[in-house]
Amino acid sequence: MIGRIFDGGEVDLLRRAMDGLSARQQAIAENIANIDTPGYQRKDVPFEAALRASLGQDGGLSLERTSPMHLAGAAQAPGGVPPAVPEATPGAHARRNDGNTVDIDTEMTAMVETTVRYSALGQLASMKLRELGDIIGRTV
Repeated sequence: MIGRIFDGGEVDLLRRAMDGLSARQQAIAENIANIDTPGYQRKDVPFEAALRASLGQDGGLSLERTSPMHLAGAAQAPGGVPPAVPEATPGAHARRNDGNTVDIDTEMTAMVETTVRYSALGQLASMKLRELGDIIGRTV
């Protein structure tokens, strides 16, 4: 019974998004660690498109508007698309003489953005879990 509360709902969606951001942080760390490795190709984790598709925002489910005051949007159903770590497309980043495509400014910007997003999702997950705790009659 408890498992169903967390599977397929908002908490599951937050978990999947946080998993994707965590995978992105790992790719960024790997990129930074290999900044001086000749021939190293920058890696990225573009999980947002997969998450959006799994939520039905690319032609799948849609929300039902029961009031004209509701905003139109796509369904918030979770999907099972795990993040992948493909190599960045060639030419997307300047290639150095040694063939390495890592740019420290790009990586640091991506790291800060990913950290802020992860922190915001963590706060949302905490609020949701506290809300669920209140619903079952105890404080989480």
